[in-house]
Amino acid sequence: MVFAFSLFAISPGKGQPDQSAVGLFDSDEVLQVKLTGHIGVLISDLEEDPDEYPAVLSYADENGEFISIPVEVRTRGNFRRDPDHCNFPPLRIILSEDHIANTIFEGQDEIKLVTHCMTNQPEYEQFLFKEYSIYRLYNHFTPFSFRVRLAEISYNEQDNPDDQITSFAFFIERPKYMAERNNGKIINIENFSAYDLDEESFNILALFQYMIANNDWFIQLLHNIELVTLDPLSPPIPVPYDFDWAGLVEAPYRNSLRDSLESVSADRFYKGICESRKEFIALFDLFEERKDEVFKLYQEFELLNLEHKAKIIQSISSFYGMIERPGNAIQVLRRDCNLLR
Repeated sequence: MVFAFSLFAISPGKGQPDQSAVGLFDSDEVLQVKLTGHIGVLISDLEEDPDEYPAVLSYADENGEFISIPVEVRTRGNFRRDPDHCNFPPLRIILSEDHIANTIFEGQDEIKLVTHCMTNQPEYEQFLFKEYSIYRLYNHFTPFSFRVRLAEISYNEQDNPDDQITSFAFFIERPKYMAERNNGKIINIENFSAYDLDEESFNILALFQYMIANNDWFIQLLHNIELVTLDPLSPPIPVPYDFDWAGLVEAPYRNSLRDSLESVSADRFYKGICESRKEFIALFDLFEERKDEVFKLYQEFELLNLEHKAKIIQSISSFYGMIERPGNAIQVLRRDCNLLR
């Protein structure tokens, strides 16, 4: 069965889409997918440099007919690849140009797949939906953000048709394609600070991370951050990813480790620059402009159950309640920030 409902609308990004991005990320409908191969062997390969395993990736087109593509697949990630945390690791799918012409994957060479983490535990799908929604949420604030596509996937053991796992996952746009879509390119630099970045973009990122209660990012180390440059004379633009440690997601492993890890020690901690009152108010105004879109996104997300949806809306409401009192909000943010403008 093909899902035909729209989860929620997305604001269009600036710039022209790269050919590599056309297709897969142009729809917000849930993509029906089958991945067939030696799944048990694949997900058990948790080595630092895992092997690539042949598989067949099939997806349902607009008529519900499945189109099959030969691919290579390997495990990836760090924390979620550890069997102490997840029994189903994230995956990387490697595609061949010879097999993807005239498919929704045309132009792609490889793509990350965020999986459900724990098999046979439906609650983990809710955590996946919440992380997915954060990517979509950031799309509303800036085109310098990763596009994602939700999929319902059947993982099929090729030698045993009865051995099947069905769950949700989502594809993430590759960094280089996100950059090209915005007429830029990815760069890796050392010995830089927040002051070297595009000021507006960094301020949006920092307040957004505060809103979703995510402290698992570090600019200086490029931890969960990509940098996009538009030209050699312009400051780079930071783009965040990996939101599973956000308070808005409430992943169980976050709660179990929060007391021992500084990065998740506080629900909300502002890691941005201590801007002037004028700059902070301009930033608050931007978030206020997106307020209706933010709440609409969650109100219309049908796959989130009512309990998780209510918690998210309550958390975001507390954030908006704070910035609607600018004087108090600035005082709270300045209490945390140690970067002075």
